[in-house]
Amino acid sequence: MKKEVIYMNKIIKTNIFFEDDIAYINFNFDVPIKINIMSDDQENLRKVFQNILELFINDMNIEFEFNKEKDDLYSETAEKYISHINNELKILRESYPIK
Repeated sequence: MKKEVIYMNKIIKTNIFFEDDIAYINFNFDVPIKINIMSDDQENLRKVFQNILELFINDMNIEFEFNKEKDDLYSETAEKYISHINNELKILRESYPIK
């Protein structure tokens, strides 16, 4: 008899906030990480993606949820950013199915 395995999605909440007139996306990991969406700083971006990759390796069912508090350019940018990350994770899941 084959046992059915049910995987639970781990939802990581994200939100946008401002600090010193700079817009950030906050990733609510166990240790929160923020990305300055007004900067091209690649080092901070690498740290966030390393955390995402570590989570993905341990649990391929992670997904990010953006908490949109208002309609403005920063929120739209952050929402698209999170949507792209979720799409890339979906492609990875389909490319490397759990056995």
